[in-house]
Amino acid sequence: MNATERRIARLWDGAVLAVCREIEAAREEPTLAEDHRRLLCGLINQLQSNFRGRELFARGETLAGLARRYAASERTISYWKAAGCPFSAGQWKVLDWLFLRPALPRRTRAKFARQLAGRRRRAKDREFLGLVRYAQALARMLPRQRKRRAAHRW
Repeated sequence: MNATERRIARLWDGAVLAVCREIEAAREEPTLAEDHRRLLCGLINQLQSNFRGRELFARGETLAGLARRYAASERTISYWKAAGCPFSAGQWKVLDWLFLRPALPRRTRAKFARQLAGRRRRAKDREFLGLVRYAQALARMLPRQRKRRAAHRW
């Protein structure tokens, strides 16, 4: 956030605060019903929590910034965005998404080799455990054969 955006966010927060003060003053009116007081209190809480200037006016990262972070070209980043890469969810989610891609740029693969190798190892472990569970489920579904005792006829 540059200086102008910070100033706009502060002005926005000041305006929200002024509205909250006006609502607070209206809430103190003696002729107001109790359920209306509770409604105004909820409105104040919503305004203070959901309309913060920094969060409202925060811009996402640029293509160039994402390209530097993930060691890929801006064109690749725009393709990934179009394909649904969760850049706003954080780097872990992006790496999970990249792990599922069939091909990655060489620099991206080199930069995140350790993290991608760990995901590959865990995926193999999950696949093996899935096969074991499947085999166990099949074994439970098979009819159990009881050992029959030979009937001795004396």
